[in-house]
Amino acid sequence: MDGLMQFEGRWALSRQVQDFRDRSRLAFEGEATFRRDAEGLALEESGRWTEAKWGGLTASRRYLWRAFGPAIDVFYADGRFFHRFDLVQAGRAKSRHDCPPDRYDVTYRFDLPSAWEAAWRVKGPAKDYLSRTRYRRR
Repeated sequence: MDGLMQFEGRWALSRQVQDFRDRSRLAFEGEATFRRDAEGLALEESGRWTEAKWGGLTASRRYLWRAFGPAIDVFYADGRFFHRFDLVQAGRAKSRHDCPPDRYDVTYRFDLPSAWEAAWRVKGPAKDYLSRTRYRRR
C-alpha cells in the first residue's frame, strides 16, 4: 500500500481536452483529494469548466484506488472495476479500459511526490479526443 499512499492529500488539477471531431479545446480547473478509506484511497475531483461552450459549469467525479501488489486498481465509485496500472515502471505507466464500442487508453507520468499526469486517448464511433490532466501537490 506504500505506493498508493504517495497520492494521499490535496492536488490542484488542470485538464485540457482536445476534441478531434469538432476541433474544439476545452479546459477544466479544480482540485483532486485522495482520502484514506477502509481499503485504500477514495479520490474525489471537483472544479469547473473554464473553456467550453458550457463554461462555468461545475463538475465532480469519484473513484476508488486500491493497492494490488505493485499495481493500483482503480474502481468507479460504485465499485465496478475501471483499470489497473503499475507504479514500478520508471515514472510512467499505461493501461486500457474497453467499453465497447469505445476504447480508453491512458498514459500516466509520475514525478512524485510533487506532480503527476494522466493522458487519456479516447476513440469510438461518437468519440475522438485526448484529455490531459496535470496534478500538482497543494
